[in-house]
This record gives sequence, structure tokens and C-alpha cells, in this order.
Amino acid sequence: MAYHNLRLLGDPEAAPAFMKALQSICAKNQLSALKNTTELIRISQLFENLSIRTISIKGPMLGLSLYGDVSLRVSKDLDILVDPLELDKAEAALKAAGYVLLEGIDALTTRQRAVILKTSQHFTFVNNEGVSVELHWRLNAAPLQFGFEELWRNSVKMAAFGGAVHVLNDEYNFLYLILHGSKHGWYRLRWLCDINEIVRGGKLDWADTRTLGQQYGMTCLIGQTMLLVQRLFGTELPFQLGREQRASRMLAEEALLFLLNPQEKMEPTQRMLVRHYRRYLWAWNQGLMSKLRYFLSRFRPSVDIFKTLHLSDSFFWLYYLVRPLAKIKQILHGTTRGLPHEDDD
Repeated sequence: MAYHNLRLLGDPEAAPAFMKALQSICAKNQLSALKNTTELIRISQLFENLSIRTISIKGPMLGLSLYGDVSLRVSKDLDILVDPLELDKAEAALKAAGYVLLEGIDALTTRQRAVILKTSQHFTFVNNEGVSVELHWRLNAAPLQFGFEELWRNSVKMAAFGGAVHVLNDEYNFLYLILHGSKHGWYRLRWLCDINEIVRGGKLDWADTRTLGQQYGMTCLIGQTMLLVQRLFGTELPFQLGREQRASRMLAEEALLFLLNPQEKMEPTQRMLVRHYRRYLWAWNQGLMSKLRYFLSRFRPSVDIFKTLHLSDSFFWLYYLVRPLAKIKQILHGTTRGLPHEDDD
């Protein structure tokens, strides 16, 4: 996007060497975007032939929708949402198509898998060409969740490269992008660029969008996002913030720290960001019950524990003893695990 806009502007201040480097990056991204889009169409058709309903989220289709070109938005993987009831069938289809589980957790026990399905939202698969697929069975873990049937009813078919895939409609896509970006502290500026593009596009019914957001407890997150877009891009707010303004402003100020401090920095900056992100997530979880769920989730068995310590289901209860101890060790040693970089799309 930077190269595209600088080339259109013909900025004389842009050094030739800098533009050449940007052009090289852009060319690589174009090839990656074309490969990913072609693969997305192939997988969607494969799933459709098996009567597996899919919805493409983020990724190349978002680039096509917002910017008219799949290559104008960086996307490292494909995010595909399926009905939780069809997850096993979808996993088998991906494996038959040459994909393998990236996490190396094919040998999960029954109880381990049950915990992951309850507390997480996707498995990551990769093929021998390096295409990565995140197979989602929900858009987000608790507390804010959208049911698949509702999302399917509010999806639309979008054509691309001689095929078509289901994507979320404008209102649900907007709310999901806010939920995703806000949960990760908006540490990628391009996520806010997407939101800004949607706001300036003028396609949303703001009354319906805000009502839907209120229904899912996202009023404060919408306010945070609008304030960030206004501050960073000078975009006029399409509506006036209400009682949520104070909490939204606080979350917006908290998120600015992640935008202004690249996570690639070395210690001690990363340790500071980890502590800040924990505080941010505590504030992000609105309401007493949401905060309680978040607190308890910090001590629930996780994929990392399952990969480190192999226990049969007969001794599953031991994970509940090991997890708190591992968490305390992590805090005492000031580890940098816990930064909001789980998703780079």
C-alpha cells in the first residue's frame, strides 16, 4: 500500500533506493497474494463439494473488498471459518488435500482436544508450498462470540479469480475487524487502515451497526476504534460517542503504546509491553463476569502445556496444578510471552 500510494503521488522526496526496496517487497507480496487467493478458491470449492459451509475472514478477500486488489493488503495466511459441527470433517478434508497441523498436536487426548475447542478458536495447517490456513470454529473466544448460523445468514458470496467464496457482510465484517484488532491492542497500523477505509467508504448503516455492536457488548470497543481512526487519520466520526466515551478513550490511549513501540525491540522494552498488555486486556474485558473469566483463563490448561507435558486423561487433573506454577514462573522471570502478536494478518 505504501509503494502504491507513493508511486501515485510521484513524491520527489522518496529516494530511488527506498522506492526500489519498496517495489521489491510489493512484488513479493503480489506473488504471495495471488498464490493465497488461488488456494482459497480451491479450498472453498473443495469444502463446498463436501457440503462444508465456509466463510473467509480477513485475508485476500478483504484486500479485494476494500482496495480492489488482493495484493494491496498484506496477508500471511488464510482464515476460514466453519461450523463447529463440521470441524472434524473440515480437518480431514485439509489433511487429504496435503495440509498438516502446524502445532504438531495431532495426538491430542479426548480431554485435551475438548479443552482446546472450548477455550481457543482455530487450528493452523500448512502445506508443502508454505500456504498457511487457520481453520476457525469460532471468530473469538469468550466473552464476545458470534454464532456460526447467525454469521452464515449474514454472509455474502464474493467472486474472485473465476470462483466465489462466502465472506461476512459489511456490518458483521466491521464488528469482527474491531473485535480482532482491539483484542490485539491494534499493534498493526494496517488494521486501523482497514477500519478507516470502511468508515470513509460510507457503506455502513451506522444505526444498525451500533445496535448490533451493543447487542454483543462492543459499544466501548467501537468507541475506542473510532477515536483511534480520528486521531491517526483525521477522519470525522460518523456518530457521537455516548456514555462509553470515557472508557473508550482510556482504551484508545492504552492501545497507542503498542502502535508507538514496535514489538521487535529488545529487552527491557518487551517486558514493559508484556506488563502493559496484561493491564490492557484486564481493561478490555468489560464487566465483572468478563474479568473473572479472563482471570481464570490464565490458569486453564493450554496447548503449550499439552505439548510440554504429556499426560493421559486419567491424570488430566494434574494440568490444573502445573499451569498455575508455570504461570507464576513466567511472571517471576519476566518472560516476553504474552505480547499481542498472535495474529499478523
